[in-house]
Amino acid sequence: MAGLQLWRGHDFSDALNRLSGRFENQTLVVARRLVAGDHRAGLNDELLHRFNCGLEVRSARVTKDYRLIFAKAESRVVMLWVDKHDEAYAWKDRHLQEIPRRIKVLQRHEPVPSIGSQDPTPVAEPDRLGALAARGYQHYFAALDETQRFLVDFDASKTNRTGLTFVTAGAGTGKTSIAIHRALRQTRLPGLEFGRVLYLCFNRVLMHAVQDAIDA
Repeated sequence: MAGLQLWRGHDFSDALNRLSGRFENQTLVVARRLVAGDHRAGLNDELLHRFNCGLEVRSARVTKDYRLIFAKAESRVVMLWVDKHDEAYAWKDRHLQEIPRRIKVLQRHEPVPSIGSQDPTPVAEPDRLGALAARGYQHYFAALDETQRFLVDFDASKTNRTGLTFVTAGAGTGKTSIAIHRALRQTRLPGLEFGRVLYLCFNRVLMHAVQDAIDA
């Protein structure tokens, strides 16, 4: 199935950072093949476990000696761990029962960006995996594209609009990044009462993730 979404598990950053450059590059090649639905010879995509919820834990060959452990749920691929063959399967055995809980957000019909320190994060392109792993999940919030920057800097006082601004978009499109940068922008505006901005979010996990991102 082509066009799969790629997600990066929390532990995967540690695993990728431990690889040499050649193995890291080969892991990115495998990631590209998985999201493209490319199962030609050499990938050796193997089902390891299927949960009742439909979530599958699978492995794929990175090199002759290294295996990638990943989860597949609906249209999403979550990179979980990469290591030497025996160590990779041992990691799977140790964490198997935790995997559905760790990536439970992927089972929702309307998933939200999963940005807690233990949760997977969506990855726009496989080639960005290395940068995300090196810089940590807080870096996920740091960069803004042109559309996101427009929403951060939007000044309603210069238009005929009044009231609230509501931004809606799919998972991983940067809604939380926009909100963080918007709040920081507001703190720099003249005339702000007490020099503070109230940021509201829906749970403590997200609250701590946002605070970490602001501090970073």
